[in-house]
Amino acid sequence: MFDITVEKTYHIGSQRVADLLVTAFEGGSNYWISHASPEFAYNLADLDTNWYATASFLNRGDWRIRITEDEGDEHFVTKHNLAKGFELLAQDNIQILDSIVDENYDASDADIWLQLAIFGGIVYG
Repeated sequence: MFDITVEKTYHIGSQRVADLLVTAFEGGSNYWISHASPEFAYNLADLDTNWYATASFLNRGDWRIRITEDEGDEHFVTKHNLAKGFELLAQDNIQILDSIVDENYDASDADIWLQLAIFGGIVYG
């Protein structure tokens, strides 16, 4: 049997992740998320109102994002969850991952990535 395995390595920087969060929170996922708030192990006083729009919050120490669904269920997003979302895209939605890397993604792509990160699958839409 003739088999070929091809692997591709992706680098997704913290600013791209922040951009994806903006796209998800402000467009792609706002039909099921009622609130998202950061939680850190230190003072939040220096955080901007749009804390998710810059990479600086991602590059801080330990953090998590509390996501509240419209129905009131809460979930926490961590660096590990976000990375898992990318891994799941690579397994089943490689075209979306390619669009993210090429900066050619849309709100739906960001929503799918965030759902994969939170739920491990697509729950909404």
